[in-house]
Amino acid sequence: MFLLEALFYRRDVTIILQALDNVMCSLTDIPQHGPLALMWAVVRHIALGQEGQAVTRKLGNAALSLYVFKFLVKLLETEPFSGKTVSMLLKVLIYLFYQ
Repeated sequence: MFLLEALFYRRDVTIILQALDNVMCSLTDIPQHGPLALMWAVVRHIALGQEGQAVTRKLGNAALSLYVFKFLVKLLETEPFSGKTVSMLLKVLIYLFYQ
């Protein structure tokens, strides 16, 4: 009984991952999707290795063509990640740790 349940679970996970892979591979036209495309290319490379190399390479190149690193740098320069918000949060954390 347990073996049958495990086989059905494995099949369900495989179907879900294939659907997710199809969605993630289609996100290659908007700069905001660049980090997702890069992340999925890394996940595909780790999970599939040489097996899905062509699609993984295409996805990574799409992320680079969307200037993913320039987008991430711009994102990190915005207010939630820099400036007064972060310094205030750090002060609160330091205060809480030394209490």
